[in-house]
Amino acid sequence: MRISDKAGNGQVASFHLTALATSAVEQALERAVQRHLESMATLQQAIEACVLELRAQGLPPETMLVTMKAFIRHTATAHPPPGIAASSWAADGYLEQIVRWSIAEYYRPTA
Repeated sequence: MRISDKAGNGQVASFHLTALATSAVEQALERAVQRHLESMATLQQAIEACVLELRAQGLPPETMLVTMKAFIRHTATAHPPPGIAASSWAADGYLEQIVRWSIAEYYRPTA
């Protein structure tokens, strides 16, 4: 069966896949995105808690950022997911976002 779907940009994409196969991918992708969003929210909360501790210890923002980057790389290497070789590269894709969260939390006004 040939499935045609009009994308948001108006282009029509054609795939030679069954409706069952495409439905399975659609559902799996939706679940993966939802889990990713949930796990990113959890990661953000954990990062923010670390930043609050470092700020409370009086670390200046530059030192906090260096510490957080080193900590994230160390954690990625020391605690790889099952079946994945230990490497800090896994954390590199998240570092930019972690830096943004860290800066925002460091400068967030305290109540």
